[in-house]
Amino acid sequence: MNRKGKIVTILLILLAAASIFVAGIIYFTLEKEKGQSTALLKKISILEAEKANFEKTLERYKSELAEAGIKLEQSEKKIKELNLSLDVEKNKSEQAVISLNKELEDAKNAKADLEKKISQNQDEINSLKAQLEEIKKEKDTLEKKTKETSLKTDVQLGKIIVGAEGADAKGDTSGLNAAATAKPSEGKVLVVNKEYAFVVINLGLRDGISVGDTLSVYQKDKYIGDVLVERVDEAMSSANFTDASLKDIIKENDRVAIKSR
Repeated sequence: MNRKGKIVTILLILLAAASIFVAGIIYFTLEKEKGQSTALLKKISILEAEKANFEKTLERYKSELAEAGIKLEQSEKKIKELNLSLDVEKNKSEQAVISLNKELEDAKNAKADLEKKISQNQDEINSLKAQLEEIKKEKDTLEKKTKETSLKTDVQLGKIIVGAEGADAKGDTSGLNAAATAKPSEGKVLVVNKEYAFVVINLGLRDGISVGDTLSVYQKDKYIGDVLVERVDEAMSSANFTDASLKDIIKENDRVAIKSR
């Protein structure tokens, strides 16, 4: 009987070691995918900034096109005025008409060039939009994988706890329940988007975060301000600055703590 007990104990130890090894691999994969998700968020911010620059360029070209249109109208008006006085100063008018026709042609060419540039920039903007959509899809896929991997990690760790306590406490799972209901009160800033004035934080629904929660941000042990949760996913959330100046102060990896609900 004693020998059988030793064999059972050894099997439990081996099972626990195997579970810890598997949990370690899953944790490493989860951290890697979180890193990829952070990189994608940064890339999204860069592409959105480039999109804004292209839109500014597009507006400038539209303005130049409007100015070219005004010049075109002015040139056409001058041509009409000169045609009225053609009988009086025919020679002078002919030269002026030729000169104005050249200006008109130049204006038309400039208008055509501007329209071509606007079309090219619009194509580039559409291409950027398509890239942005692809990156968002990749981000959503990574977030889904992160959630699934996180769930598997919780299951594996739960098996380890139950196995260990079952050997010593005859099936008492109160420690497991307490661990499952515990919620971290701190996290960190993953991304700072200055253009749209928001941050992404590695706390989400599973951490007890809700829309409308106020989170305090710290750099080391120094309090620098609050952010207000606007959107919450399973593993992360986005929050707006309560003060516009915070976008130039808050940095990635700053510590975040739940302040109030």
